[in-house]
Amino acid sequence: MDRQLSDDLESRIRSNDSTLTTIEITRPVAPVLSRLCELLTNNTTIRKITLNYCNLQSDDISTLANTIATSPIPLRILSLSNNPIGTKGAIILARLLDVKTTIRELYLANCSIQWKGARVLSKSLKNLSLIDISLNPIGNNGTVQILHNT
Repeated sequence: MDRQLSDDLESRIRSNDSTLTTIEITRPVAPVLSRLCELLTNNTTIRKITLNYCNLQSDDISTLANTIATSPIPLRILSLSNNPIGTKGAIILARLLDVKTTIRELYLANCSIQWKGARVLSKSLKNLSLIDISLNPIGNNGTVQILHNT
């Protein structure tokens, strides 16, 4: 299963299985990210996606964010911690938060986000009840931006 999603998981996502509300992958996902996004395009059951430790880059975040933004998925929790998405990835996610207002929790711990990324994210916090940007080098400027807009 290292290079593909299981047939069972694919079938459950595709069929909008009402018992499948969470997807959690904690290994490099790049080989299957496009397939996962394709399956999520028409999904209406997934409320939580966890892709921690998946070595996602900003280009991967762009692919995922575009899928989430344009699909009917009722996503409430997005966890992308411990991926090197950087400031560019944070900017992409800020745009996603403006479009996908169902997202209430965003986990971005240890994602190499600089203060500029924190500044852009801070402008898109209105619908969030929780954001975790711990272990990022945002410095005092980024911290002030986040606190000012919460």
